[in-house]
Amino acid sequence: MAMRPEDNLLGKIAVAFGFVSPEEMEECVRIQRDGGNPHLLGTILLERGYLTRDELRDLLEFQKEKLSSTDTRKVEREADRMFGFLAIQLGLLSQDDIRAACAEQAQLAKRGLRFRLGEVLVGRGLLTRGQVEEILRRQQGYLVICPKCDKRHIVFDREPGEKFECDCGRELLVPD
Repeated sequence: MAMRPEDNLLGKIAVAFGFVSPEEMEECVRIQRDGGNPHLLGTILLERGYLTRDELRDLLEFQKEKLSSTDTRKVEREADRMFGFLAIQLGLLSQDDIRAACAEQAQLAKRGLRFRLGEVLVGRGLLTRGQVEEILRRQQGYLVICPKCDKRHIVFDREPGEKFECDCGRELLVPD
């Protein structure tokens, strides 16, 4: 079964948010591609124990929002511009670092590989995942990890300081 664009996006999101490692994702893609397995990538991730049903649901909701955008690439480019600007403002990167990463991002896109600027910068060793999360937080995107059950919540529709409940019952707070 050929990998569908939706599966590719789901895989990128799962890796970018740290739900699975790149190696685990490669394994699942290989199973889907080579094994004659007609399952969707999300099903394989569940079967291998890399995701819980709740994590898959959260990722699919996030993916749906990305796919429903009328001009996803335009939105992503604008977000990447703001991401680069914030990285420079925070003193984490130089303008040259951003230019080089954008050039690499463009080269990858020519080969059909779409990566967000933060992913490219982490791949180049210029930022850590923690720094990317901080920049995303400042862009009003949050990753909240429950200290009780370690579930990762992708939070993009709540205000700083707002409380919400994890599936395990623990009350969580969107960081300021």
